Amino acid sequence: KKPKKAVKDSDHEPGTIIIYTDGACSGNSNVAYNIHPAGWGFVVLEKKSGVDLVQLHESFGAVTVDGNSKNYIGAEVTSNNTAELSAIAFGLQWILEQKFEKPSKVVFRYDSEYAAKSVQGHYKNSKKNLKLIAYTQGLLTKARRRGNNFAFQHVKGHAGNHWNERADLLARRGCMKGIY
Repeated sequence: KKPKKAVKDSDHEPGTIIIYTDGACSGNSNVAYNIHPAGWGFVVLEKKSGVDLVQLHESFGAVTVDGNSKNYIGAEVTSNNTAELSAIAFGLQWILEQKFEKPSKVVFRYDSEYAAKSVQGHYKNSKKNLKLIAYTQGLLTKARRRGNNFAFQHVKGHAGNHWNERADLLARRGCMKGIY
C-alpha cells in the first residue's frame, strides 16, 4: 500500500480557508481530578493565488469545565482531548461569526485523529467528552447549512509545520490561563 501524499497548504485553491487547530494539557494524567490546566489554540489562513497564505486570525483560551462560565462548551475534564476538541469548536465558532460574501471551502488541519474523527462522527466508541463532541458537531452542522464545504486533514504534530507549531504555541498559552 502506497503512503498517502501529504497535502500542502499550497495545494488548495485560492479562497480556501485553512484552520490549524491544537490542544495542550500540562500533566495529562489523572484527568478526572481537573488539576492540570488545558488550553486550545487555532490559526486561520486564507489561500491566495500561487503559494501565498494570509493569516486572518488566531485565538487561544483555557478549557473551561465550569458549567456556569460563559466560555463553557461542554468539557467535563481538562485533558489534551478536550483541548483538541475545543480548538476545533472555537475554530467553527469563528467561521460562523464571519460574514463571507459566498460560502467557503474550509480545511481543518489537525494533529489529533481522535478530535477530528469525533467531530465528524467517525469515532463511534467514545464514552467521554460527549457534551463537547455534540456541541462541536452542532457547530459543524450549522456551518455546513450555510453552504460551507469542510475537509479535515491530518498534520503530523511537532514535525516542523510552521502553522501547526503556531497553533501548538497558542494552545500552550491557553494552558497558562489556568483552570476555570
